[in-house]
Amino acid sequence: MVDKNSLETYVSLTVQLYHDIAQCYPNSRESRLDIKKLMSRLDKEGISFLTKTLPKLGKAIDTALHSDTPLLVTGFSLRPSSAIPRFLGWLIERIFTCEGYIRSDPDITALRHLRQFLYFLYKLKLPYDSKTENSVIESFVHTQAELHSLEFPVEVSPILREARSFITRLLGGINVRDIIPRHGPGAVSTGEEIGEKSNFSRIYSHTEIMYPFTEYFMLGLNQVVDQLDWIESLEILSYGTASVVLVPKDSRGPRLISKEPLELQWIQQGIQKLLYSWIERHPMSRGFVNFTDQSINRNLALDASRTCEYVTLDMKDASDRVTLKLVERLFFRYFPLRCINCVAE
Repeated sequence: MVDKNSLETYVSLTVQLYHDIAQCYPNSRESRLDIKKLMSRLDKEGISFLTKTLPKLGKAIDTALHSDTPLLVTGFSLRPSSAIPRFLGWLIERIFTCEGYIRSDPDITALRHLRQFLYFLYKLKLPYDSKTENSVIESFVHTQAELHSLEFPVEVSPILREARSFITRLLGGINVRDIIPRHGPGAVSTGEEIGEKSNFSRIYSHTEIMYPFTEYFMLGLNQVVDQLDWIESLEILSYGTASVVLVPKDSRGPRLISKEPLELQWIQQGIQKLLYSWIERHPMSRGFVNFTDQSINRNLALDASRTCEYVTLDMKDASDRVTLKLVERLFFRYFPLRCINCVAE
């Protein structure tokens, strides 16, 4: 729940933004009606009107802009015999005809103002109630149950075979031991704070196979010799345990992330840097897969929005649907996956 002072602040900022936009257009009467409707909806719906209802109207406008379908608005009353809603209608009519189709001369400035207002608090991070948190967790558990019910055939499918062949050609020649480990920016499941991340205290036997502690966690042989007693006193574990936790995302709800053990995150960050560099420079993927420079993807998305030649796909819970079995099938023998695996908690 949002406390009263915070809600008043968000409402004040939204109203001020509305007034700033309205001053650019001579529609004072309709503007007053909009403010009255805004306050009425806030009394009934609370902060969700700003974080969910208005963005929903924004998405309806975006859909009509990039498709051949007319504007379809739900949750708002419409003008008589029109697809234009009463709320913000004076601004929306500068972009769409009364039938809901894009005008031959749409006002681009009006569109910018409209999207700025409708998505103003879309990404607002709010405290979540237990119902919302439980819904996210239940969705994750349901997805995991679906994946466990899948059976991988003994024979590799043609699609997986082709994908594995591509990965083999892409990563063939990479030296997975040639990494420079580093700490990650996030929290770790073993509990160390930022200033404590250099205090390694565990050795994972399955990681030792590819990344021995004395080579990848120590500064050199001198340190190994000087701290040999300390190294021999470290706790030895077979596998690390990752923690699946909820973290703030935006107004729609929290995000589930996996916190990795300190020592495994140290190695994982080194592998990530190696993969980023290798894939971005390899002839097969250079210019097509971009991790460090998002300008290429941004320009492609901009061009695609104009030409409709390409689309971006966003699968629900996409990362949660990548199973370990699938990754092992795809990477086969070319990557030391088992050296950095964790057991989820």
